[in-house]
Amino acid sequence: MAFGLAATVERWTNIATQQLTEARNRINRLVVALETRDGEIRRLRVRAGNVNMPHDYELNEGRVDVPIPSQQGGSVLPKWIKILGSGEVVARAGEDADEAEYVVPLYLPTDYSRGDIDTMPYWCEELLQSTGAPFFAMATAVRSLDLTASAEVERYQRHHQRRAQLEADRRAIIAEIEREDEELTTIRHRLEGWRLHERVAHLQHRRDLAHDQADPFHAPRRYYTQRARWGAGPGGPARRRGDVTA
Repeated sequence: MAFGLAATVERWTNIATQQLTEARNRINRLVVALETRDGEIRRLRVRAGNVNMPHDYELNEGRVDVPIPSQQGGSVLPKWIKILGSGEVVARAGEDADEAEYVVPLYLPTDYSRGDIDTMPYWCEELLQSTGAPFFAMATAVRSLDLTASAEVERYQRHHQRRAQLEADRRAIIAEIEREDEELTTIRHRLEGWRLHERVAHLQHRRDLAHDQADPFHAPRRYYTQRARWGAGPGGPARRRGDVTA
């Protein structure tokens, strides 16, 4: 019995020793990670200068090259930016803690110097128009390459979703109009079967008066197909955040 008890104690001692060793190793790894993070924070602070980085902002590092007004006069490139996810960023000069914020729209330039631009393949356009994980993968990949291109991807997806909603609304309206037309035709046929036009023939001379008072929206309907033309142009200048735009 004594031998079995000693073996049990030794086994639990070994387990406790092993767990203690693993815990110490995890602590050492966490200490190294913390020192690495502190070093990165110190390097960012050195590059950022004396003004602390505002909350929710990040260092621009030349990604947004649109000048904004400086408190010293003239214009400077932003030091701090906040990505809005709408094709725009909020930019600050990094000169003062209470300085103004400017909304900067980001647009890719169209490069015609290389001749003809290749048409976007179908799979790429399909990703642009997707939602959920496929679009997130596209947006993440593009953002790692270029912030301005990322803004254009987000802008495309937002406008595509808006157009899809408008198309759904248009189809619903057309379907509703067609149902009303069918109902009007059915009612007219029932009135024709009742011979309404014969029973009120004495009112025929009132037709001119009815024509004069007719609602233009009640005129016979004709459907036309309109094709929208979308123009493209350069992005607008940066505007001060909070300014009302036309």
